[in-house]
Amino acid sequence: MKHIAETDNDNKKSQEIMSRIAAALGCSTDKFLEETMDDLDQTSELLRLWLSIGNIQDRAKVLTYARTIATHIPPSKAA
Repeated sequence: MKHIAETDNDNKKSQEIMSRIAAALGCSTDKFLEETMDDLDQTSELLRLWLSIGNIQDRAKVLTYARTIATHIPPSKAA
């Protein structure tokens, strides 16, 4: 059984990691809490797929496609 101090330390580490991820993505940590489980599942899948692409040219194709889609999303739908 974990002691309260260990749990608090784990929570602080989790918050720090979330803050660093949010900063890298240019959003607040609140954005993570707004996501549905489906959104999180899709995000996880996207990251797993990205990591499975070993060829740099193929990754560039994926980024180009994603950028094209993202720039065509109406501002009201963009996150």
